[in-house]
Amino acid sequence: MGRYIPHIVLILFASACGSGLSDELAATENAASNRPAIAQPAPSRPAALTQGAGHYHVAFQAWIPQYWVVDPSVNGLPTPYLNSLLIANFSNCWDPGWLAPITAVYSRFTGDNHVPYDGSYRSVTTVDFDWDGSNITNYGTNFYVGTSHRVLDYVWPGGLWWSGGSTECTEARSPNLYYPASSASGANFTLATMASDPFLPPTLATPLFGRLWGGFSGGNLTLSWLTGQFPSFGVRVQAPGLTYTRTVMDASGLGSDISSPTFIPVIAAQLNCWVVGCNTGSVTIALPSSSCAHPLCSTGVPLTSACSNCAASVCAHDPYCCQVWWDSICVSEVPTYCGSC
Repeated sequence: MGRYIPHIVLILFASACGSGLSDELAATENAASNRPAIAQPAPSRPAALTQGAGHYHVAFQAWIPQYWVVDPSVNGLPTPYLNSLLIANFSNCWDPGWLAPITAVYSRFTGDNHVPYDGSYRSVTTVDFDWDGSNITNYGTNFYVGTSHRVLDYVWPGGLWWSGGSTECTEARSPNLYYPASSASGANFTLATMASDPFLPPTLATPLFGRLWGGFSGGNLTLSWLTGQFPSFGVRVQAPGLTYTRTVMDASGLGSDISSPTFIPVIAAQLNCWVVGCNTGSVTIALPSSSCAHPLCSTGVPLTSACSNCAASVCAHDPYCCQVWWDSICVSEVPTYCGSC
């Protein structure tokens, strides 16, 4: 019957049959809704310790803001097709046949082609955990990579009986994914993202790398990072009443097309410079203020609309949560009205 049973017919019937039936119908309504209107003990944790409490999703992402990226395996220049067959880890997506001796191939990579955080990525590491105001629990890590693309252009000159021409094709591979350490202890956590180009031989496939540290203190979350200067890196934090996104390294200053040979040493240096701390920083994020009696993503006594903006949003749609009990249905509504749980 859902959360509430229609009352009109029941009231008429109850009036005819006495108060005993009214009590029985009230009990039936509570059972049907599975949300009993009973008193519950208050939680032992003081409200002041629950500021920012709830479920957190933190993503640390790397992406290439450029559209074209140089391929160092061919030195960023056209190379004879027959020579390309001898390059380690190099593959062709078109066979020129008898034109092979006079065909040249030009190889470039495509980037993610976006400057802000949102969009495709080379790699991203995410962590999910619960913060109760004093400790991180239920900590879990996931590692992901995007798809790398190599665009190959084949060109051949005309001859005595044939015409010159060109053709283009694209290869796609998943980047090489690494699994750097990720952990949490007390009020602190750390994670990292790391991947390398799947089209390059190991001697040229320098991994991108970035590490993020986080810590809760005094109603704030402080994030610190260490990355290379290429590619771009960014972080996103999502929690009840909180969505925070920041680009911590912006590599778009190199331009939208970095496919010329001059960028080979530049990219190599910027990929590796994290070992000398070339891009570090930190930011302190104020957590949503709360005087709630318990975390929004935990069941317990009814909360008040005044204790947090998230609680106010949930109770505006479901008054039961602030009048009777903050039950599992209320918890399930937090992502709908607050963005995360």
